[in-house]
Amino acid sequence: MLRAHGTVAHVVLLAGLVGLTAAPARADILAVYDFTYLPAQSGLTATIDSGLDASGTLIGNYNETTNPTGTRTKPGFFGPFGATENVAVNVNNLGAGFNGNLNTDTTGGFRMSFDSANGIASLSDLSANFLGSGPANLPLTVSLSTETFRTRNPTFLYPGVPINLPIGNASLTTLSLAQAGPSAGTLTQTGPNTYDFAVAALVNVTLSASVLGQAFDLPGATALPFGFAGSVVFNGNTAVVTSLTPIDFTQTQNPAQVIPEFELPLPTLDPNAPANVLLNLTLNQIGADIAGNLQTTANGVLVPTPGAVALGVVGMSVLAKRRRR
Repeated sequence: MLRAHGTVAHVVLLAGLVGLTAAPARADILAVYDFTYLPAQSGLTATIDSGLDASGTLIGNYNETTNPTGTRTKPGFFGPFGATENVAVNVNNLGAGFNGNLNTDTTGGFRMSFDSANGIASLSDLSANFLGSGPANLPLTVSLSTETFRTRNPTFLYPGVPINLPIGNASLTTLSLAQAGPSAGTLTQTGPNTYDFAVAALVNVTLSASVLGQAFDLPGATALPFGFAGSVVFNGNTAVVTSLTPIDFTQTQNPAQVIPEFELPLPTLDPNAPANVLLNLTLNQIGADIAGNLQTTANGVLVPTPGAVALGVVGMSVLAKRRRR
């Protein structure tokens, strides 16, 4: 940490640049720190409402050579159904929703520059993995809407109304954010070596999930606003940032992505005899709404290289000049 006032300022600044022990607490802060999340004290507490919609065709898993006793399908209520017929059926929509509560650990880190004389805090290189403790399982609801069709092995009729499928969970495998570019905000002293900060940033949020045995991705193609505010306490060459930040992320994409063929058991009157069909679908839409709070406790270390410190100082000086215009 670099602190100084009066004629001592230049001596303390030079001492910090060559890696000497920081001076005792003084009035001004002019320094750059790298922060690392403490997972046990950092995490996301939120509700998530996410889902996907796809369309295409389904067909029985019958194969004359490899699966001659498999399910066969044919569109329509009535009509002949040949002994080896297996005809594709239009799928109007397969909707899958995975929703619930998250209470996770956060890993990652960020860099912050501080200029107390000008009241500026800047944020860069923010990268947060909200699933630091591993994937999260969420209750899964699936609805299938098709044209009317019949099956053999087993024999059953699906009258063209949406079917709700009793399926357990989806696995949320990735939920993270990455800062889209450096940003600056305010820095206000609230006590000895203690400051409040508030920075408005843009971030890209990425989500991946495993649904029905398939992997689906919602990449952060659109930057979303993220307000990062909290407190920082300086202690020599180290610092601690604490924050409780509300978040509200909404993201939707229409990827038109072909999904690899996968098998799905459809319910019949006999729970032990489902109709096993193969789905060939295109992913039309995937989206997620995430609302809650991000708790942050992060330990910071003074950036040791003179170049990095100088870069942060120059950047903050430019921002200070812009603010004064």
